[in-house]
Amino acid sequence: INNKLNHNFYLILAFCAGLIKGVAIAYFGAFQDSDIYFQMYNRVNEVGVFKSIAEFTSQTLKFEPVILFLYQIFGIFSVGGLGEYHFIIANMIFMNLIISAAMYKYFLIKKIKFIDILGAAIVVPLGYLFFSKDLYFWRSVLALAFFINFVKTRGFQRLLFGLLAIGSHFSFVFFIPLYLIAEYVSFLNKRWIYILYSISSAGLFLTLIFFPDLISFIVSGGDSTVYTSQGGDHATKVWLSILFSFIILLLVYDKFMSDEILRPIYLFCFIIVCVGLLSYNSYHLMNRIFLPASILIGYFPFLMVQNNLKAFVAKLLMVLTIFPSFRLIYMLFSGDFNPI
Repeated sequence: INNKLNHNFYLILAFCAGLIKGVAIAYFGAFQDSDIYFQMYNRVNEVGVFKSIAEFTSQTLKFEPVILFLYQIFGIFSVGGLGEYHFIIANMIFMNLIISAAMYKYFLIKKIKFIDILGAAIVVPLGYLFFSKDLYFWRSVLALAFFINFVKTRGFQRLLFGLLAIGSHFSFVFFIPLYLIAEYVSFLNKRWIYILYSISSAGLFLTLIFFPDLISFIVSGGDSTVYTSQGGDHATKVWLSILFSFIILLLVYDKFMSDEILRPIYLFCFIIVCVGLLSYNSYHLMNRIFLPASILIGYFPFLMVQNNLKAFVAKLLMVLTIFPSFRLIYMLFSGDFNPI
């Protein structure tokens, strides 16, 4: 199968995955977060995008205008406006497609195995690591799509995508420098990589502990208290997801550390997972830090071209993450889901 056919089929499958998630979430009804986004969409269509940006910035103390421009585009292409049900579906499809397209363009285009293209298009978006982030973190997921482009471009394009990522969610003002560090140390020998990343992981974690006000940079409205609270069952789920991701990182280590293209993104995810594990007692902080790695790591097994036991186990583990998502979909349709 040639690359063009692979690409078209991949995007069709990615569209379907986004549609499945969108219908399930929309059927359950509005979450607090999705309801806020729907109000933002309506406000953009009522007063225009620029006034909405000014209002949103004054309310949240963050300049994150990108999603408001997106909702302006939604308004242009939707005659009479979208109802909340269709609005949620449109968001899920768009977020799914923009990340899937970026991953294909920069990482999957050279893949020749149809089964890996199928896995990246269906297994990753419907896997729990990705799906669980779709429930609440829409702006962060949008920012991640721009971040993927930032990772693989240079010059003015890199600057543009970096600004778009930060303009989607301000947390990427931390993640982008973190990736640049990963990019730099990836050219060093392994001993220095371990030393620098151990220091970076511990340093970032201790900074957030001793200077909690810095957390306000990644919280809308500047309220950081929620990020120091315990999460009960939700914290356990996130902790298990991070531990699962750590296992994936161990399985793909040989492939990614020997590949100059993949090594920086691996190291970036590695430090995020390490800091996430250190933040085990704070569900919200752990979940927010973990988000970029949660989605990116899902693609890692399908970037392994070799047919060895580690590659098989990594892909099998990702397939297994679909089953918690099936349960999540059932709970959304049955109304048994308990949003946080």
